[in-house]
Amino acid sequence: MLNALSKMFFLLLGIAMLWCGHSTLAAEDTGWNLQMTNAAELWRTPSKAESLTFSSDKKSRPKAVYNTSRTSRPVVALTFDDGPHGVLTPKLLDILRDAHVRATFFVLGSNVSAYPDIARRIVAEGHEIASHSWSHPSLTKVSAGRFEHEIRDTTDIIERTTGQRVTMMRPPYGALNHRVTKALLEDYQLDVILWDVDPLDWRRPGSDAITRRLVSGAHPGAILLAHDIHPGTIAAIPATIAQLKAKGFSFATVSELLAMDEPTLQKSPMQKKPDAPSISVSGSIPAPEENGKSIPQRVDAEAHKVAE
Repeated sequence: MLNALSKMFFLLLGIAMLWCGHSTLAAEDTGWNLQMTNAAELWRTPSKAESLTFSSDKKSRPKAVYNTSRTSRPVVALTFDDGPHGVLTPKLLDILRDAHVRATFFVLGSNVSAYPDIARRIVAEGHEIASHSWSHPSLTKVSAGRFEHEIRDTTDIIERTTGQRVTMMRPPYGALNHRVTKALLEDYQLDVILWDVDPLDWRRPGSDAITRRLVSGAHPGAILLAHDIHPGTIAAIPATIAQLKAKGFSFATVSELLAMDEPTLQKSPMQKKPDAPSISVSGSIPAPEENGKSIPQRVDAEAHKVAE
């Protein structure tokens, strides 16, 4: 009788151990499956709606050189270089505020130092601020120490002054070579932003010409170049905005525009513009052309002299 009870006890014990082992394995399987699900969720391709989120885009998109955004949406980015200017930039900000348009300002560190309140106003009113170097040299011609000053010190003063993180840089004159491009993209983790519509406003052609060139060159995804240090440019902006809106365009910051980029979208021949530099998004950067002829880069000091 005792022997039979012992056998029964060990049989029941064995069954219990098998049941517990099965439950443990099931729990482990569930945990593994959960981990795999989370990993898949983390690395999945973002949906179309999520791809328009600025913060998500900055985390997922590799740093690169851009002169346009490949999108079919009628959206453009207004960009302004060389400010802030003590008189003209506030006038421009008033125009943009009244038109409910946000833009991107590529500022000089020296001017942020001179006009910190204007730099703070740029950010406070919803615009994007980015680096255009400290003193506007051609970055391909400066020493390593000067290069670091132009990039690092400008980033630092923008971030200290405005509280907005700097994620983009536009090199003066659009001047790039392999060394400069590699340093900006890899060492400083900055997107390099060029342009594909240039009204040549630094030549002071008059506000009507500036408006005509910006509007005629605009296309979905265009990055429009202008300078908020020239009175004629500021005078051209109200008509430029009005005419672009009449053609069905809306406006975005550069970061928002890049978040709309559709890499598989091919540009149509209709998107070619007469005044735009011929620049590849991720390839080599040939000299700008005007009417089929190469034109010099803007290296003269007079072209970027601050207008009083």
